[in-house]
Amino acid sequence: MHNLDERYEWIGTREAAARLGVSPSTIERMIRKGEVTAERVERPGGSRLLVRFDRPQEPHRATSGDAGPIESDATSQARQATSDALTGLLAASAVTIDRQAQQIADLSERMGRAEAERDMLRAELERSMSRRWWRFW
Repeated sequence: MHNLDERYEWIGTREAAARLGVSPSTIERMIRKGEVTAERVERPGGSRLLVRFDRPQEPHRATSGDAGPIESDATSQARQATSDALTGLLAASAVTIDRQAQQIADLSERMGRAEAERDMLRAELERSMSRRWWRFW
């Protein structure tokens, strides 16, 4: 068996294509161009291309006895600034969505009135068309 680096996740070309939202032939073309790292693994039924993906990193949580990395003040401030910016964007988006919902309701009401007026004019036209022309003389 081929020794693949265990720091990475190795998946087939079809699964890689599905994850990236492209076709398997595009993955193979990306491998040939060197845009994606892959290894050919020999198996009893033939060889198979495995594409390398970075493993998702588990977030490290510092505990009282853990000497692991602890968030610095600069990182905390940057995280808070990013959070504040995203909160502002969400609030602005909510205002835009509410305004658009009101516009949709107004346009729907206008369309209903226009359809009613159209139906009334159509009925009036049909009534006038049903009269014989000589009755108007």
